[in-house]
Amino acid sequence: RKVVKEYTAIVNGDVAADGVKDDKLTGSGTHTSNWNIVNYPLGSKYAITQWRAIRHAKSLNAKDGTLTLVQVRPLTGRYHQIRRHFAWIGRRPLVGDHLYA
Repeated sequence: RKVVKEYTAIVNGDVAADGVKDDKLTGSGTHTSNWNIVNYPLGSKYAITQWRAIRHAKSLNAKDGTLTLVQVRPLTGRYHQIRRHFAWIGRRPLVGDHLYA
């Protein structure tokens, strides 16, 4: 059996709705599916997270006036992986995350 973990999160800012990024620290990208992928080291170990934007909403309290509802699949299980990846991607932290915001 294979377990697939999926989470729903609200992100500060406008997150891309389509396209795929396979980002290491070099920032190179390739298009392979409708899931976005982040692949970069958290500490000394690599962490891979897939996400897909579900909906965008205007907000006066959001970073750039927009909140994005995303579906997230962490492919590895690193400490604070989802929080750290979204804080790293264009400085778009999760709503309410004071540690990585």
